[in-house]
Amino acid sequence: MREVVMAGAGLRRYGVFPDKNYVDMGVEAIRGALQDAGCEWPDIDAVYCGTVRLGMSAGHHICLKMGTTGLAITNVENASASGSSAFREAYLSVAAGEHEVVLALGVDKLVERPEQFLQEDADGRANEDRKLPIYKFAEMAQYYMDTHGVTRDQLAQVSVKSHYNASLNPYAHFQRAVTLEQIHQARMVADPLTVLHCCPWDEGAAAVMVCSREAAKRFNMRTQTPVIAASVLQSTPSEEENE
Repeated sequence: MREVVMAGAGLRRYGVFPDKNYVDMGVEAIRGALQDAGCEWPDIDAVYCGTVRLGMSAGHHICLKMGTTGLAITNVENASASGSSAFREAYLSVAAGEHEVVLALGVDKLVERPEQFLQEDADGRANEDRKLPIYKFAEMAQYYMDTHGVTRDQLAQVSVKSHYNASLNPYAHFQRAVTLEQIHQARMVADPLTVLHCCPWDEGAAAVMVCSREAAKRFNMRTQTPVIAASVLQSTPSEEENE
């Protein structure tokens, strides 16, 4: 496995944009990554596009808008890890020597508005299976706290960190830091998770270009080329491994 460097990155601000389609948002992120890396679209050998529920061949539709070059396009769906999984595939393809320059892309677009997602069925009852994820995450958080002795303060510190990072990021949906006390006092959604533990409904896109160290020498990059130390993917371990 050879060294892989990150040559450039591009973002499309996150929020809710009813007038924007996912193709345009993806193209905006790609163009930002190309500009940051100092290269052109034909320099890309392959694209891995991470999406959820955008339909068949979403990555192909985005790349077609950029122009046909014959590059390899792979669509990746892995729930909330779709973008990071696309990045991992891009990293591995360069590390293994399959490609020299690869783009990892992640695109989010609401296929249902929030008010539609929790709509009532014909008999007037709320669609309970659509409410399930937040309760499942709350159960997982409670289990982790009980098993590993994690406190509510420690759990909330994850949100403190994330909101602080967002306050420094002009592309983030919400850009306001919050305190530990504010998180604890926020509206409870599903114990132990308050609304400030939860991610918002949003849309946006991000693109990262990775390449071999040799290929990076061809580009006029704006910044240094950091070497990617590792990219790891793991699912929930078995109960035996937890014991």
